[in-house]
Amino acid sequence: MPATVLIADDDLVQLMLTSETLAAEGYKVIEAEDGDAAVRLFLAEKPDMAILDVMMPGQTGFEVCTLIRRNSDPDMAMIPVVLVTGLEDEDSVQTAFEVGATTFIAKPVQWALLGHQVRYLLLSAAMESELRHAKAQVEEASVLKSRLFATLCHELRTPLNGVIGFADVMLGQGLGPIGNPGYLEYAKDIRQCGDDLLSQVNRMLLLSRLEAGLAPLKASAANADLLLEQAVKRFRKAAEPQAVAINVRPLAAPLRLWCDIEVLNAGISALVDNAVKFSPFGGTVEVSAEEMGDQVVITVCDQGNGANVGDLEKLMRPFSQAETGLDRAHNGLGLGLPIARLAAERHNGRLAIANASTGGFVASMILPPTVRATDRRGTGDRRNAAA
Repeated sequence: MPATVLIADDDLVQLMLTSETLAAEGYKVIEAEDGDAAVRLFLAEKPDMAILDVMMPGQTGFEVCTLIRRNSDPDMAMIPVVLVTGLEDEDSVQTAFEVGATTFIAKPVQWALLGHQVRYLLLSAAMESELRHAKAQVEEASVLKSRLFATLCHELRTPLNGVIGFADVMLGQGLGPIGNPGYLEYAKDIRQCGDDLLSQVNRMLLLSRLEAGLAPLKASAANADLLLEQAVKRFRKAAEPQAVAINVRPLAAPLRLWCDIEVLNAGISALVDNAVKFSPFGGTVEVSAEEMGDQVVITVCDQGNGANVGDLEKLMRPFSQAETGLDRAHNGLGLGLPIARLAAERHNGRLAIANASTGGFVASMILPPTVRATDRRGTGDRRNAAA
């Protein structure tokens, strides 16, 4: 089926020449003698391309182009629009591109080249349309994947809770004493493995929810120092076997945040967990929050070996790790930095990672001014504010 080209021009000679040139190239041509007629034909015929004179009765070519770009159908809104003008001033050219014109043609028109120009623009538009649809399909598949992943993780939690619960019953010998003490050790191992697996499932569930944006942020006020303490306290016991100290640097001044406490807490916790895991024996992990200009920066530093510069970007992606072999020194799924990145992005911020100049690894959640609580927002829920 030949492409349909809408031509709008109040100069009947110009209209006839343009129409005949493109008809000879095999295109279906529809004609309008003013801007209002051009709009009606565009809505009725849904052309593949529009060639519009700038100065026309009724609506100008600029105005018709603007209406085309505002069409609710993305495919129709993105058709090639060529503005034809005899005006040679730069303002007209600039206005053409500001209203969304694909390109412009100056009068007198080079008729021998017009067919080639139209063919090129239609080919480019077809390629852009394919890419646009492919991108939409990929995004839809990504959302479906995240939702399926979230459902799978949710279903895994139910049997895991049962395993952990029954392990607790055996450890407590609730149905009577266990004859062989070795069984108690087995029960401890079952409980520990269940806890580890549940922690990984919870992380995967959180990652899928953050990726898919399944729930809007629930913002409330929080004291930054208490938020940091809440995020690190559950890792202090886990850090004891390696004699790793976790320090929260005192704030220079009180700082209150307006954020989704659960999401931000998860991001900070992921960074602390990651820092503890890669810290050397007897090392220190330092956590801080401070105002830098109009931004809020939450930073976690460790004294580990850092990462290869070439791996930094890869580490921000889910399930990506610097060590990929099964004999790697550190276990885990590679979700810590991606969770922190998504937590920052959900607050319109970003995550920055780098090797420290003094050794170790530095990860900073850089949050915009909107996360700073103000008096007009109120104090929020007291339980949240203290969390």
